[in-house]
Amino acid sequence: MQPIGPTYLRKIVSGVFVFAIWAVFAAGCGAGTAPATPTTEGVNLDLLVNEAVETQHAEAERRAATMTAAATQPAVLMAQTLTPTITFTPEATVTPTISVPTSTPGDTPTPTQPLVPTRQSGDPALRLDAPDWVETFDTTNNWSEFNGTRSQIAIQNGKFYYTEFTPGSGPTWTVGGLTISNFYLEVLALTPNQCGGKDRYGLVFRAPDPSQGYRFEYSCDGQYRVVEFSDEQTKEVVPWASSDYLKAGPNQLNRLGVWANGHVVSIHVNGMVVASWTESTYRNGHFGFSITTEETENFTVVFDDLQFWTFE
Repeated sequence: MQPIGPTYLRKIVSGVFVFAIWAVFAAGCGAGTAPATPTTEGVNLDLLVNEAVETQHAEAERRAATMTAAATQPAVLMAQTLTPTITFTPEATVTPTISVPTSTPGDTPTPTQPLVPTRQSGDPALRLDAPDWVETFDTTNNWSEFNGTRSQIAIQNGKFYYTEFTPGSGPTWTVGGLTISNFYLEVLALTPNQCGGKDRYGLVFRAPDPSQGYRFEYSCDGQYRVVEFSDEQTKEVVPWASSDYLKAGPNQLNRLGVWANGHVVSIHVNGMVVASWTESTYRNGHFGFSITTEETENFTVVFDDLQFWTFE
């Protein structure tokens, strides 16, 4: 599979995506912090989508005009005009606190179904143009494989396999080097053959560095939440809640989505918005994945077809 989206972005991103890994070893961080209450009051998602589509079209016209003008200039000038600014972060160093498990990751889900669930009416992707960036995990050019004491990342057969070995060892997450500010970001996730309780997985977004940002988590018992994290504390922005759109349990395929435009953030379950809120802490940052096992050894989630649309 080949990535789609603007040619200039594919060329710049391909082969230079820097990978960062961060793990939290202390459980219960920020206990006693009252969670914020998400609300959809005053948030018109339909209007936001229309505004984003208009912005995207205007940006596409601007880019087309820039490319046309650049085509008449020397090649060096064209390269300078079409090269976007990409911010990178160095790989984080993590000090292990537990020993390496003696067993190898097992019970890894083997996708047999096509990872292309039907989109529902109301899904923002149906109204946006082609994504600005798509990661199909056909190569390891944009993500580094990793094998540590608590977790493992492997990229095989066009899929991103993320494993946490030991239940109760706390959340672990990974972010890449690319940063985005205003966007719709989504990824497909397949749960393993064993998946229960608050075993969970999700997206990290608007992370200025690996030690701070937001985590959007789905749990195997059919709930979701959003956590704001930093070195100082961890607090729930959206407390645990259930949704009929979320497919719970083992061997389930879900599409995780985050809409962030300015101070308005909405989270999506299989294309449907389930909660929105306004935030002021983080407006720009890296994105990636998170997993946490509470019950299942060698808890492995398969991610595929990560993509985003930008509104800036």
